[in-house]
Amino acid sequence: MLLAKSIAGYTSIQDEEEPIDTPGEQHEHRTGSRITEILTSRSYLCFIHGALITTCFIVALQWFWKASLQCFDAFVDVPIVWEEKTLQTPFQFSTGTFDDSWGGSSPEADAKWDELLSIASVIRLTESEARRLPIETAHLWGEDKDSYAGFLEVYHQLHCLNRIRRHFYNRTAEMHGDPTPEFSLNHDEHCFDYLRQNLMCFADVSILPQSWNPETKAIYASFDTTVKKKCRSFEAISQWAISRQPHIIPPGNSAGHG
Repeated sequence: MLLAKSIAGYTSIQDEEEPIDTPGEQHEHRTGSRITEILTSRSYLCFIHGALITTCFIVALQWFWKASLQCFDAFVDVPIVWEEKTLQTPFQFSTGTFDDSWGGSSPEADAKWDELLSIASVIRLTESEARRLPIETAHLWGEDKDSYAGFLEVYHQLHCLNRIRRHFYNRTAEMHGDPTPEFSLNHDEHCFDYLRQNLMCFADVSILPQSWNPETKAIYASFDTTVKKKCRSFEAISQWAISRQPHIIPPGNSAGHG
């Protein structure tokens, strides 16, 4: 007991004694602390384990996603040769005139397009190349069992562009393969949308120069200027496609582009 001094004298106050754990209580306390430590360490290990599994899953998912984006052109060893090309158009925006042998409705333009697409046919793939494609492809008719059929997308896209050009200039007499007018219309719509998707897929981020017209107070595209770009050599790709043409031509449609 302690004595506390006050004005009236001494007043007794009770000692504030801290509780003393019994041996049993001390054992329970140590056991609880040990369990807490074990649970904490196990939770930490589980967290690390889960984080590692999640990381591996994300990495694998990204790999498969990138592989799927590579699509068809990454699984066949088409030679890619880069070259600097000067792109130009004979369209004069200021005068609205256009003069180019690739455009228009002349027989000369048709001949140039026909020559360009003359090698647009099914190409021969090896078994290993065919197996690397994301989608199963057919065997080549009349060839050995290790030969498979493929078609370069660039020729599919050029075919669609030429088809639209012919319809635009009403030069469809030479077009074959469409059994009905409805089929032909759907074919055209396919070409429009397929070209749209490819243009958006390979979105060209080159800068198109602009010109100022002081009379109309307007800015317009400088189509009559030349633009230099780094391009894939179309000649190298074409020569590779020629070397991969089938040895035997199927009796039916072998165009490959639909």
